[in-house]
Formats: sequence, structure tokens, C-alpha cells
Amino acid sequence: MSAHLVFVGFHGSADRATPESQNEIIASTLRDAGYEVRAGSAEPRQVLRLLDQLRLVVANLGWADAVVACQFSGRRAWTTFLVTRITRRAAIPTVLVLRGGSLPQAAAAHPHRIDSTLRLTTRVLAPSSYLERAFRDRGHQVSIIPNLVRAPITVADHPPVDLDAPSILWMRAFHAVYQPELAVAAFAALRERHPQATLTMAGPDRGLLDATRRRAAELGVDAHIRYPGYLEGEHKAEALREHDLFLNTPSIDNTPVSVIEAMGAGLPVVATDVGGLRDLAQSGRDALLVPDGDPAALATAMAEILEQPELAATLRAGGRAIAERHGAEQVRRAWTTVLSEIGAPPEPAPRDGCAPLRLADVSAVAAVHVDAFPTSGLTGLGPHVVRRYYRWQFAGPHPHPVALGAWRDGELIGFVVGGTRREAVTGFVRTSPGTLALGALTHPLFVRRIAASKLRAVVGTLRSNRRRAPQPGAAAPTGDAGRAPAGASFGILSIAVAPSHQGTGAASELLAAAEADARHSGFAAMNLTVDVDNHRAIRFYEKHGWRRDGTDAWAGRMVKVLRPT
Repeated sequence: MSAHLVFVGFHGSADRATPESQNEIIASTLRDAGYEVRAGSAEPRQVLRLLDQLRLVVANLGWADAVVACQFSGRRAWTTFLVTRITRRAAIPTVLVLRGGSLPQAAAAHPHRIDSTLRLTTRVLAPSSYLERAFRDRGHQVSIIPNLVRAPITVADHPPVDLDAPSILWMRAFHAVYQPELAVAAFAALRERHPQATLTMAGPDRGLLDATRRRAAELGVDAHIRYPGYLEGEHKAEALREHDLFLNTPSIDNTPVSVIEAMGAGLPVVATDVGGLRDLAQSGRDALLVPDGDPAALATAMAEILEQPELAATLRAGGRAIAERHGAEQVRRAWTTVLSEIGAPPEPAPRDGCAPLRLADVSAVAAVHVDAFPTSGLTGLGPHVVRRYYRWQFAGPHPHPVALGAWRDGELIGFVVGGTRREAVTGFVRTSPGTLALGALTHPLFVRRIAASKLRAVVGTLRSNRRRAPQPGAAAPTGDAGRAPAGASFGILSIAVAPSHQGTGAASELLAAAEADARHSGFAAMNLTVDVDNHRAIRFYEKHGWRRDGTDAWAGRMVKVLRPT
């Protein structure tokens, strides 16, 4: 059975007048990867779209393995503000994707609306280091997955530059953010050096098409500009083949897909140096970036490319490398890795062997836990508390979660949960008061047997974590994308095998799979805690290369060094 995703965003390109959004491209890619995706909404009116998106989420809480939502600025930020509160209460893993070059400014202006939303999210993704850096500085841990760019043509399909009559392509919406009138002014300045140059301004009208045409007429270049409207498919491919240079003039930007498409097609790029453009491309190597609002500088940069073949060749090579990093296979693999970590792998559970767990496996995981640990605190509060606990292990804001299961003849017989987990226990306690209260009411004798010292330890940990909780503006520790910070340790939170399958090698298989993930991710060591009186478990771990931690009096902590710190 395919994993189930709910994808919240604007999915409105079916009218063929609206460009296909990155939301739709990623949703389509995930379907191709094997996911069943329910997406919305195509409603153009914002309030109705919000209601439709909330209905989509609520109606599929019992179906979804994960929810993906796009975080925008402005009024659209209310969508994720509400969605994350619904999914947190239901313990559904939620992936938030940061969108828009103005999002850092919006977070500064409305910190509660946006920062609180990110703190309720399982994973936060950004398409650029520009957004990753901005929100890391606000105390959030953000991973980078580039936008996916479907290249309409490749460099090999592009003909040589026509220096006698160069053609310039501008392909954004006629909206104030993209400054089409600045593009016209730059083109007029370019024609003073290249009087045979032409400009194509392609894109949907968002209120400035008439003003742009008036400005072109004032500058005497309207007859040399084409306005073909929004281009897609073969029409876009033809435009990329027919033009020699790409002009990009926004005042705010992040990781523009149109720019990456142009790079992949072999067009040198001239762009305003705003937002995430300098994080996408290095000026002089991958593109030419010039100060915003300076049409003369834009014209000079375009002329340099047209007049210096070596510079044009350098920019084509750099742009092609950028486009390759945004290819379908790389982005698909990154997405499936993130979704697998939070309980939504693309493949169904195997009949035999070890593989990532899914949120849908929680009931089976809880059954194994109850059988393997009949006297544990969780088991004593009832199976519903155990299930909620493991749902939290998928839904919580864990930096690097690992959840693997072992199957025999299609039956889950064991599991391991580990990685680096934030609020693994304290977050569960804080977000599940109703579940815990019900467990306490239905198992009063067990609650009485809980040692007061354990209660004090939990309360003390909760208070300590609250004092240490990152605040907006506080930097969060982070390593390279997809790898652990130097010296980080991979923790085993729980490992269990059903009693009927103990001694079959399942525990060794699970431990080896967890260690393989830790090594691949660059962790320096692994750690776990074992009951000091459980001599059988201690001997098992020592057999697999673990040792008792000698830094303190023996308290059951064991470690395995993976690489020098």
C-alpha cells in the first residue's frame, strides 16, 4: 500500500492561465515516486481557499501518513498557522516548506504568527540557503531541498548567440515585485549599443502589463518588444531556444525557477542582486548580478555578455551546473528521504527484512512494545498511551529521526527508534495531557506504584527543557545539509523484539541498520541507556561493540564510538 500524503498549497494551474506552482511540481513528483497524494486547493479566492484547505486536512486526518504545507508571508501565513495546530493535536507528521523571498521580513514583522507555526512542525524545509540562513538565525532548524526544475530544453538544444540581432527573454509575471518597467528601461539602454536587439516579455498579467507597454512607448522601444503572455510546454521551450540572454528584474526573490530553467537551457543570466539570488548564483561565474533599480547597470551587464564570448561561455557552464542540482532525480531522492524519516516511506512494508517504519505501523509497534516490555511505565498506562507515544516519535520536531522495523512473513516483529530527537519524552508529555490523564484514570493502581522520584525527574526535565527552549533570534546548532554536527551522538531511544522472535537475530539486524544510518549521516558515536540489572541486554550490546560509559558512576549508559570526535 502506498504512503498517503496531504499537500496543502495553491494547485491552480489547471486553468492554463496560471503558471504551474512548485507545489504542483513536487506533488506530481511524489506521485511518480509511489505516494498517494491528495492536494488542494485550486480555489483562486483566498478565504475560500483557506476553508477548502482546512477541510482537506481535517477530512484526511485518519488517512494521511504526513501533511506537507507551504509557508508563505502575508495573509496566506494563516493557512499554515491553523493547519499546524490541527496536525499537532492529531500527532500527524507535518513538513513545512518555506516559500517566498519576503518571508524573512514577514517573520520579523509577525514573529508569533510565523515562528510559532514553525515550532509546531515536524520538519522545516527551504529551497535555498538564503531562507535556511534567515530562519536558522531565528532559532529554527531548517533543511535545504532545492526547487525542482523541469528543463524545457538542454544546453545542447540551444543555437549559437546572434550577435548582430541579439534577443533578450524576460519571463516573470507583470507584477510590481518583478519590476517589468525596469526591464523595459534596461532594454532601451541596451539598444543604444545594440540597436538590433529585441525583447520578449512573457508572463501572466498581474496588473502592470498596460503600464509596461506605456513605458516602452515612452522610451521608443515598444515596437521591438513582444508580449506573448504566459508560456508553457513547447511554447516555453521554443522561447528558450530562440533567445540569447535571460533578464531577471525582481525587487524580491528567492530561488526563481524561471532563472534556473534559463540556465539549464544555456542562456546567460543577468539579474538584480536581491533576496536569494546571490545564494543561488555567484556573480561573474554563474550569472551577472547588478544592483536593484539601476537600468544602466543591467544594460551594461547584458552588453558585456554579448560582446565577450569567453564570459558568456563561463556563465553558461556555471548556470548548467546549478540547473543540474535542481534535477528531478536529486530532488525526488531528497524528498523521499525526509518523508521516510517521519514515517512516510514510498515503498510498502517488506514481507521480510528491515525497512523504515510508517505512521500506519504505530499499532503494530505498540503491540510489540507491550509484549516486549510488559512492566514498563508506558505499558502500565495502557496500549492507547503507547500508541500515542510512538505517534509523537513520528510527529515531533526531531532533527534526525530514525524509525526502522523488522518483518517476518509480513508481520512486524521488532523495531528500533533513535537518531537525534528533541523532546522525545517531554514533548509527548506536554502535547498528550488528555491521553495520559485517561491512562492514569483507567490504571490507578499502576499510577500509585510509580516512584515519586520518577515523577520528579520528569517534571524537572520538563522545566529544564522549557528554560533551554530556543527563542526567535537564538541560533540553532546545525551541521552540513543532511549530516550531523561534528561530534554529535546518535541515540537509541527504544529497541524491541517480540518475545516469540527473540533469539532469531532480529535485534542484531535492527541495531546494525541503525548503526549504518548513523555512520552514513556522519555521527561520531551512538548511545543508549539500559537497565543496570539487565545483564542479558548489557552482554548483547557489548557483543556488538558497545561499552559502558565510564564518565560517571555506572547508570546504564552505553556508547559505541563510530569515528574520532
